[in-house]
Amino acid sequence: MDSFYLIVLSIAAIVLIVLLTYIGIQLSKPGVTVPVFPPTYNTCPDFWDIQGNVCVIPSSTGKNVGGNVGGIYTSGTFNLNSDNTPGLNSANKTIDFSDPKWGTGKNAICAQQTWSNKYQILFDGISNYNKCPM
Repeated sequence: MDSFYLIVLSIAAIVLIVLLTYIGIQLSKPGVTVPVFPPTYNTCPDFWDIQGNVCVIPSSTGKNVGGNVGGIYTSGTFNLNSDNTPGLNSANKTIDFSDPKWGTGKNAICAQQTWSNKYQILFDGISNYNKCPM
């Protein structure tokens, strides 16, 4: 009976070694790319309203206090301006994230990621995008 266990354990160890070797070889091959994550992104930051093609910035006070405003307001003061936020309409408190000043393609996403991290805004698909340089 003991020889049966020894044979089974030997075969299992050999199979494990072969599988781990195969996986190691596959992982070491050049050209393996990490897929972009997440594959899609939201139009507006989380919990912000969409009005046409712009995102409405939640208020910091009053009856309709919004969530996910991060550092946009400091002691009730609005911290955004057209220099630090492309596509901003201060009068209407909206942001157009498709504004060309954000850039195009991956550059726009990385610029929006930098902005969302700076102001601690949760922006699904942007704030957790994995292809921007650190």
